Amino acid sequence: MSKPIINGAVIGYGGQFNMGGLHLKCMAANGITPYAACDIDPARVTAAKTEFPGIKTYTDYHEMLKDPDLHIAAVILPHNLHHAACVDVLSSGKHCICEKPFTLTVAEADEIVNLSKSTGKTMAVFHNRRFDPDHLAKMKLIGEGAIGEVFHIEAGMANYAKPRDWWRSDKAISGGNLYDWGVHFTDWILDLIPDPIESVCAWYQKRVWSDYSNEDETMYSIRFKSGKYANLQISGIAAAPIPRFRILGTKGAILQSHEWSNTFTLTRVKDDKTVDETIDFEAMGYGDSAQAWYADLAEHLINGTPLTVPVEAARRNIAVIEAAERSAVSRKPEPVAHEE
Repeated sequence: MSKPIINGAVIGYGGQFNMGGLHLKCMAANGITPYAACDIDPARVTAAKTEFPGIKTYTDYHEMLKDPDLHIAAVILPHNLHHAACVDVLSSGKHCICEKPFTLTVAEADEIVNLSKSTGKTMAVFHNRRFDPDHLAKMKLIGEGAIGEVFHIEAGMANYAKPRDWWRSDKAISGGNLYDWGVHFTDWILDLIPDPIESVCAWYQKRVWSDYSNEDETMYSIRFKSGKYANLQISGIAAAPIPRFRILGTKGAILQSHEWSNTFTLTRVKDDKTVDETIDFEAMGYGDSAQAWYADLAEHLINGTPLTVPVEAARRNIAVIEAAERSAVSRKPEPVAHEE
């Protein structure tokens, strides 16, 4: 039996990182035809035509969504535009892909999740880094019991660098510090410890980069109902580095630095002594995790296989970050939506 024809499109073909091009290439490699592209910038529309000869192009995505032969569209826009565009895609009867972060609020995410259910159309959030080789290696070791039961995670990224002059540095558009790399780390943390959450406590710093509305540093602590906890720090004013991940288990630990290395340290406890081992993981090429994510999506669309990262998981990430936003203001632990 031949595979069904699935025509895909992108809403947003911006030049930064050329994410629109990446999405269309990944579609093409996984059984989804690059069918259409939309961008408000005519120069980027021309770029799409050059890179994908024969592709349909638009400067208004509402017009594109009227095409009955279009089946799925990827939203690749500034974060504050994700909600409205996802609603429009699903309401037009198409499946929807959304770049992360899913939305800026849980209320927005709830509306989209409910619309996906009522229309019967797939809503998939592009958490491609769930397929990063280092994360998969950690999950495999933990699943095999290499470090016992995980009870404590410290994670993050920290440097001392002035923000760039672009929309990602504007909190009203981007959502803030946690809505960029914080989304990736939150997704990893919740995959490593999937337990129900009791509360989130957060601390934000605004001390150096006064010309930009994003926070200079954000830090949160998740307390799980099981008593486990996870800390995340994202900083642009840290003059000293921190580990990418420090994962403690009842029988060992995993320590990963931010150096460009395809290794991390696994520590096992044997006879009440610790023994270190260097774990090598596969080097990741540009777009590898994106290709893996799209392969997962294609399996879902064609064969009905559940998504590795369901939309509810993406909503949970936003719920944690939203709780952190509230906690930074209230200066007390805050509950997380849908964790009742």
